[in-house]
Amino acid sequence: MRTVLTIVSAALLSTGALAQTTTYSGSIRVRQEAWDWFKPATGSFQNAYTFTGVTLRYGATRSTKTSSATVELEAPALFSLPTRATAPAPQGGLGLGALYRGFNANQTSSLFVKQAFYQDKLRGIRAGRFEFNDGSESVPENPTLAWVKSQRVSQRLIGTFGWSHVGRSFDGVHYSKTKGTDNLTAVAAYPTAGVFDLNGQPTLTSVHFGYAAATHTTKTSDQRFFGLLYEDGRKGVTKVDNRAAAETAADKDTIRLLTLGGHYAQTGENANGKWDVLGWAAVQSGDWGTQFQQAHAYSLEAGWQPKKAKNAPWLRVGYDVYSGDSNPSDGKHQTFAPILNTPRIYARTPFFAEANSRDLFIQALVRPDKKTTLRADLHRVSLDKAADHWYAAGGPFLSAGSFGLIGRTNPSGGTQLADIIDLSADRTIDKRTSASVYVGHLLGNTVVKGIYPDSKGFFAYGEINYKL
Repeated sequence: MRTVLTIVSAALLSTGALAQTTTYSGSIRVRQEAWDWFKPATGSFQNAYTFTGVTLRYGATRSTKTSSATVELEAPALFSLPTRATAPAPQGGLGLGALYRGFNANQTSSLFVKQAFYQDKLRGIRAGRFEFNDGSESVPENPTLAWVKSQRVSQRLIGTFGWSHVGRSFDGVHYSKTKGTDNLTAVAAYPTAGVFDLNGQPTLTSVHFGYAAATHTTKTSDQRFFGLLYEDGRKGVTKVDNRAAAETAADKDTIRLLTLGGHYAQTGENANGKWDVLGWAAVQSGDWGTQFQQAHAYSLEAGWQPKKAKNAPWLRVGYDVYSGDSNPSDGKHQTFAPILNTPRIYARTPFFAEANSRDLFIQALVRPDKKTTLRADLHRVSLDKAADHWYAAGGPFLSAGSFGLIGRTNPSGGTQLADIIDLSADRTIDKRTSASVYVGHLLGNTVVKGIYPDSKGFFAYGEINYKL
C-alpha cells in the first residue's frame, strides 16, 4: 500500500501543474443503533444495548481534461459498545455491537486512507485504492431501473460494506468503458481490512479477485453477464462451513472459486401503471480448500406501481435462494459463497447472509413527496439445507483471526429461520443533509428456537448524513 500511496501522491502533485480544477469533498455520518438480540439460554449477557457510530470522510481531487488524482481519508469512531454481548457457541455474538467490541476491544477510533487512486479518463482506467460495487457499472436513466439496480442487484458479490461504520476498499486496477448503451468493466484487486475492524488501512494480500462484466442498458431494460475469479489463501484462518470442527481446522488449502452469472431487469407501463421484473443468477465451481465447490444462487422479483391513485405504493415481491450443503462428508462444498458482498442491502436487519438461505418477501415503497421515501418489508427467511449452518456477515476483513463469515450450527434439524417485519423512512432535508430511521422486528422460527429460548429480536437505528 505504501507504493500505491507514493504513486498517487506523485500523480496528485504532477496533476497540479496542469490542474484545471481542485475539488474537496467530505461527509459525516452519525448513527445510533439499538439491538435486542435473541436472549441466550444461560448467563448474564447483554443481548439488549445501544451504541453510537460516527464516520468522517474527507478528500481532495485534482483534475485535468484527461486525468485526475484522488486522496480521501476516513476516521471512524465507536462509542458505548457492549462489553458482554458474546455468548458461547452456537449463540455467538448478540448483534453487531458484539462484533465491533470483539474486533476492537477498547479502541474507539482510527484514521486511515480510504481512497488513493489515479484515473486516466481517456482510457477509463483507475489504479490505486478505490471503492467498487459489482452491478453498478452503469446507472440507467430510467428511475425504476436505477432503483432496482442499486437496491436489488448491486453488491451481491463485491461491495464496500459501506453500511458498516468502517467499510472496505480495494487496492488494484479498475477499467470501465461505456460506448452507447454498452459498458465493459474489469477489476483486479485485493480487499482492504475494515468492516468491523476500525483499522481499515491494511491490505489483505492473501485475498484477491478478478472480475469482468458486460452490461447493456436501454430506456426500459438492463442486462449484465459477469465472471468472477476469487482466491483466499490466508493460512492463519479456519474456514467456516458445516464440516466437523477438527476437519475444518485441518484444512489449510486455498479457496479458489469461479462464479459466473448475470441479471436481467426490465420495466414497462400501460394505462394502469408501471411494472418491473428482475432475474439474477450465479453458479460457482472450484475448490473450497480440500473440497470441490458446487453451488448456485438466484433471485426472481416483480413490481407494480399504480398510476392513477395518489401516493400509491410501489409493490414488489421476490424470492432469493442461496444454496446450502446437505452432506458435510461427501467432499463437496455446496454452500454458495457471497465472496466480498455487502449483506445489509439484502438483509436489512443483518442477521443472515447470502449463504444457505431462502428469502421470500413482499415490500411496499411510498414517496409522499420528492424528499421522502417510506418502505415496509415482510420477509420469511429459511435455511436452504437443514444440515448446513445459519450464516451471517459478509466476507474477509482481517488477515488472521476471523474468516469473515459466521456459522451457527442448527441443532433443531428444521429449516425455518425467522420472519422479519421492517419499516424505514428516508428524508432529504436539504442539499447537504439527509436522515434515516429504521425498525426491524424478528420473530424467530424453528432454527432460532433451537438455539435461543427467547426467539424474538429487535433492531432499530436513527442516522444523520451531512455533506461537508
